[in-house]
Amino acid sequence: MLPRSIRWRIQLWHGALLVAVVATLTVGFYTYEARTRRQVVDTRLQEFLTPLLPLVTPPGGPGRPGAARPGESARAAEATRAQRRLEIQQSLEPWLAQGFYYSAWNLEGRLIGQSEKLPGDLTAPPLDTPPGYRQRDGFREYIRVSPGGEMVLVGVATTALEAGLRRLAWWLAGAGFLVVAVGLAGGAWLAARAIRPIEQISAAAETIAAGKLSERINVGETESELGALAGTLNRTFDRLE
Repeated sequence: MLPRSIRWRIQLWHGALLVAVVATLTVGFYTYEARTRRQVVDTRLQEFLTPLLPLVTPPGGPGRPGAARPGESARAAEATRAQRRLEIQQSLEPWLAQGFYYSAWNLEGRLIGQSEKLPGDLTAPPLDTPPGYRQRDGFREYIRVSPGGEMVLVGVATTALEAGLRRLAWWLAGAGFLVVAVGLAGGAWLAARAIRPIEQISAAAETIAAGKLSERINVGETESELGALAGTLNRTFDRLE
């Protein structure tokens, strides 16, 4: 049940509106920030996967690194493949140093390549697993099927990301609470200031009703509706006196 006091009704509605606005803004900002940060991780997984594919897919097909060119001997082709694999591995070292990992399986589900550091519970996905992103126990992973049918999984730990989002949530909650507290205090001050003329009118009317007919309302806000009301009442009291 709403309180009968006009002042408290104003503060109640003002507080409810303020809380709704602050909650909407903070939740919206957190949702946007979380989505943006996760999209950055997804983009980096794609960037990590691009140079990785030639390393974990077998040579020999058209366009694959290390495939023998016309007139090239088997030994020269093998040397080319070895050199190319070394270059790819060197290009992946900065990624691996940042905690990225990979694992690849052939059409039979046999492991054909993986990074040194992997999550302990990582197993080969079922062969019918659709390509795409997945979130798994603090890891963000992306599964891709190469043109030759090999399944490649790349991933990275998201513990730092989730910890950062939790800190952001606490920061937003604290900032929102502070904004609401300041807003409620300011609203209470404004409500008290708005209601003060009514209290003055009520007090003067009670004094006059008690028999002191010379009492008049202090018309301090002559340009407002309450000031006009106070002037009308003062003229009425003059006639009664």
